[in-house]
Amino acid sequence: MTKIMKLFSLLFMFVFSMCFALSDRDSSSNTFDKYRLSVTKVDPEFHCFELSNGMICNTIKNEWESERLPDVGAEIFLIPAIRFSQTKEEKIEKGEFGVFHFQNIKDKRLGVWISEESKQDCLSYVSTQLVCTQPAGWLFSAVNENVIELSDGSKWISKEVPDFDQGDCAIVTRDIEDDQWYIIDVSRERFWGTDRRLVVFYNRVEVKPYNPEEITKE
Repeated sequence: MTKIMKLFSLLFMFVFSMCFALSDRDSSSNTFDKYRLSVTKVDPEFHCFELSNGMICNTIKNEWESERLPDVGAEIFLIPAIRFSQTKEEKIEKGEFGVFHFQNIKDKRLGVWISEESKQDCLSYVSTQLVCTQPAGWLFSAVNENVIELSDGSKWISKEVPDFDQGDCAIVTRDIEDDQWYIIDVSRERFWGTDRRLVVFYNRVEVKPYNPEEITKE
């Protein structure tokens, strides 16, 4: 009888954990909805388009003849480009982001650079704190994770402490390849390299929503 009760208890816990995971995934999906980036304006004359977070993406000159700008309302995905740079002007020539969007069943990629003045309307990084995201229970130890706070009050769990400074411009965006979400710091370029050539990139961290009201207390 004792073995049966133990098996029943384990089965119940498994089913409960699966239901909780599905509920958490649905909640995360709803949280992400307002952070999905979409096109709000398109200006073919100046080869640029505006995003729902206020940023203006300018396409690079050597793609002007063949480019197809995304339509208004199209969801886009920003991926930081890794550039081999010797001058700051290179981001305008080669782009600092790859923008992906779906049209005509095919994914289109554009190299873009972001207008500096348009970054002022974006979110900014506030802080990172180590927070208990799962209190200790009967079978599990407490879990402490890094919680990132942005200027709109949203909080995000990250496996790493971001190398961001308070006030840095931050973009929340989805990666088209692995369906993961990231916060990208677009205020400061990071550098690797030697005296001959610099490798330039924007730092980003993978995140998921932090919803303290959904933490189950045992």
